[in-house]
Amino acid sequence: DAPGMQVMSLVVMGMLLVYRHAENINRLMAGKESKLGEKKP
Repeated sequence: DAPGMQVMSLVVMGMLLVYRHAENINRLMAGKESKLGEKKP
């Protein structure tokens, strides 16, 4: 069942990505992290 495995792989990779970058995501949502391409003051 190749399509099912692809979907499951994408879900697992997405969860790992969120887990690994949770701190940065929280800082972005709080407005404390510079956004991609934003110049530093």
